[in-house]
Amino acid sequence: MTGKEREKCAVLVTGGAGFLGQHLIGLLQTRADHVTEIRVLDVVPYENKLDYVQTKPIKTFVGSITDESILKEACDGVVSVIHLAAIPDSRMFPDEKRINEVNIQGTLLTLLTALGTIGVRRFIYCSSMSVSIGNNDVTENIKESDPIPSTRIFEPYASSKLAGERIVLAANGPTFRTVCIRPLVMWGELDTIFIGLSQKMAKDTFGYTPVIDTGKVLQHNSYVGNTAWGFVCAETKLYLEMKGVRINKQIDQNQADQSKQELCSVLRRRSQKMREHENEDASMCDFTGTNKQDEESSANIYFIADDTPMENPFKFQEPFLKATGYALTNFSCPIFIIAIFFGIIYACVFILRCFGLKSNYPVAFSCLQYYKRTYSFDDTKARSELGYKPLYTPKQAFERSLKYYSKNRYK
Repeated sequence: MTGKEREKCAVLVTGGAGFLGQHLIGLLQTRADHVTEIRVLDVVPYENKLDYVQTKPIKTFVGSITDESILKEACDGVVSVIHLAAIPDSRMFPDEKRINEVNIQGTLLTLLTALGTIGVRRFIYCSSMSVSIGNNDVTENIKESDPIPSTRIFEPYASSKLAGERIVLAANGPTFRTVCIRPLVMWGELDTIFIGLSQKMAKDTFGYTPVIDTGKVLQHNSYVGNTAWGFVCAETKLYLEMKGVRINKQIDQNQADQSKQELCSVLRRRSQKMREHENEDASMCDFTGTNKQDEESSANIYFIADDTPMENPFKFQEPFLKATGYALTNFSCPIFIIAIFFGIIYACVFILRCFGLKSNYPVAFSCLQYYKRTYSFDDTKARSELGYKPLYTPKQAFERSLKYYSKNRYK
């Protein structure tokens, strides 16, 4: 690789200051030799919270992915965009308007900016396993080619991610490659949602996290460091493939540019249509032109799992809670009792909201639905096509995470 080529290997990570983003940037620093510069676009300033050794320059942009001006500034001079930024609202009353604005409209604008920026050749999108769980016929070893359920659990977040997938995959072509990664529920350093939420519940309930009787249901989770590694594998794979195509001169650049311009025009129209319908109950899937299940393609979509054993959700969390001075209750409550409890909370919060109070509850009914069935995912495709293999063993992941959780008791 010449010095000139290396100068062009700048990567933009949207949402890079967050949980997954921190781990991804750390691995781009240490395990992505072709990357020479890292840019971070987030609503908060980026700072290294994992204490990795920084060998490559990092440039931070503070702003929203819904702001085209800062997107253009951040994309100028980059070769690849890894799009993580999203709103994962799992509260009882999620902010659907905000979710659609960021997760769908923001993805559209980020993709449009990348398509319109000279030199950007790769776009890697962070989707979610939530697009694949709901009223499934298949619940174990779910593959990318399995049908998308017509009713999904974690709404409206799941539909926003599915719309994002379809938008991004529509842009895939010979000179602009796109990939969608579907992470599982993640745990590890900097987590505030999975184990972190259980810590908060324990803090609010005299040091104990209530245990729900989930029967034989097992959860399929993955360590965040391995998920981040999956993104690096995807970026490296696309880099090597596109480098080979450029060398072999197999691309008609004029034709490719015309296709990109046509796609940008279509996406611009759909973006404008979404703005016009922002106050209506309209799904972005209606604007993608690919909302039928029989048109769904699994090409360039990958689940990223690891070798973490599937476990009862509460038994999995127990050692991490103990490390922070919390514990699980000695008894488990039937799930229907918890459902009644949630119903009472829902009614109370709903009444308060009717009176104009901005009340909410941090856990939605969807979490109870998730506990009713075992969902597991097959990442054979990522291991075969992306060259992905978990970077950390279950033992290494557990030790790294335990050290973090023990030092970061929820306050």
